[in-house]
Amino acid sequence: MTPHEVMARCAELGTPIVQSTLANYKTWGLIHPPVVQSLGRKIGKVSTYRDDTPLEVYTAQRLSGRDFGFSMDYVCLFRIHWLSDIEELATGQPLDLFVEGGALLWGMVYNLAKLNVPLNGQFMSFFYPPERLNEVVEYVRKQEPASLSEELFAEFHREAKGKLRGLVLLRRKGDGHHILAVLHEDGARVLTSLGVLPESTQ
Repeated sequence: MTPHEVMARCAELGTPIVQSTLANYKTWGLIHPPVVQSLGRKIGKVSTYRDDTPLEVYTAQRLSGRDFGFSMDYVCLFRIHWLSDIEELATGQPLDLFVEGGALLWGMVYNLAKLNVPLNGQFMSFFYPPERLNEVVEYVRKQEPASLSEELFAEFHREAKGKLRGLVLLRRKGDGHHILAVLHEDGARVLTSLGVLPESTQ
């Protein structure tokens, strides 16, 4: 993608960005760096970004904005550890629960954008290890019985592939609506039924 294509797609996603900020995002480690090709002396260079760059911009802006409120430094850490799934920080320090949870949140927001699922509103975030899946599912069913059916949960178990990395439960401020996603090696699966979301999130 060209810088202008990236900016156009970001605008469509509701997270507009200008070219100078796009360059900063590359410097800050919030997006994959573009492939830069020289066009020759006195002509200049052309930058080609990955097709998922707008999704990375969207994720960075949502996590660093008022909806979640993380600093860009933390968003960068979350991104690195979602993409790498390594067990320690760059300093050699063991990966802590905050960064591990933030990595799950980065993966969830990115993958929901990939699925064209909007996250409208401000959310509180809760992170759980895979072994607490049944417990969290039962909690959501008690709070919002119509949002998580037996059929949906059974379908997830039938289709589940690869290592589960964790669970992210979002609770929207205001109406308390829950969104539950299971994060695995290849992406995310939303377990709550999107069809019953309040009209404000459609």
